[in-house]
Amino acid sequence: MARQAENTCAADYAMAPIHFDAASELCANGPTTDACFGDSGGPLFTQGATPLEVGIVSFGAGTCLDPAHPAVYARLGSPSINAFVHSVNPVVQPFPPANPSIGPAPVVGTASSCTGAQFGGSPATDQATVWGRLTGNTIEAVGSDTTYTPSNTDLGHSLVCAVVAFNAGGLGIAQSDPSPAVVAPGPAPAPSVAPSSSAIAQGTETVVGPAPGPVPTGGAVAAARAAILNRMCVRRRCTFAIAASNATDATAITATLTPAPTCRKPHRAGARRRCKRHKPIRLTARRVAHDRFTLTTGRLKPGKYTLAVQATNQVVPTMLRVRVR
Repeated sequence: MARQAENTCAADYAMAPIHFDAASELCANGPTTDACFGDSGGPLFTQGATPLEVGIVSFGAGTCLDPAHPAVYARLGSPSINAFVHSVNPVVQPFPPANPSIGPAPVVGTASSCTGAQFGGSPATDQATVWGRLTGNTIEAVGSDTTYTPSNTDLGHSLVCAVVAFNAGGLGIAQSDPSPAVVAPGPAPAPSVAPSSSAIAQGTETVVGPAPGPVPTGGAVAAARAAILNRMCVRRRCTFAIAASNATDATAITATLTPAPTCRKPHRAGARRRCKRHKPIRLTARRVAHDRFTLTTGRLKPGKYTLAVQATNQVVPTMLRVRVR
């Protein structure tokens, strides 16, 4: 495998949604050798009597062994990356030894709490809680507080909650099991004022993924095989948090980030609008816990993207649409 010139790699990724940064990255590939799905974090060594590690697998194009898009590696010689690697006391990203639970069982008009999450690693600098409603193959974000009050829209559906902890080392995610289906309260003894709609947190993003199994007669709900739990974008670089309980390791997860088509406004009335589709970019997964994985992008161009994540034992891919500003 040969290292590619910086200007060549910059030109190869000039039109891609993920940019090549020569200051902190390098490119390398070969006629039959390339980094591929599941190689994230793998080493790149020099050849010779004393091999030296010079890179760490970061990202690549949507197809392995694409000569026009060689794999991109984090440059260990970059001062910032080198300082982190040789840090005596690096910041350890949070990891969840204990997942939260939802209680009490969700009832329309009554608040349920997401409690019990615990995190190891370095202290978290911030935490966030998200709630999701399970509807067939869809997990829809419905709240972002430690408590959530179900409405009639949630009737008959299960809920999940996840606590996300952040620090300089990354993020950790603790996710609850799906709750029993939301039920309506019994008849009120006297008329009462309906709860204010402002008390019901409404989400704006929809995550499409494999549904959990049917509700058994005992009332328990089977855990979903995979789901995109959260995403964090800083300076147009995004990290996605993935839960994949049935994935044996990171190589079992396939992920592609596809930019929305670029459309040009027609010059004359009645003319058809022309749109250009962009090539998907493959992302490699990194395991952070027994059933938690992260995906990290390079620097993205502003625009809308669709992330598709699929485990080898799944048929329905998990989808998330995200806007990068």
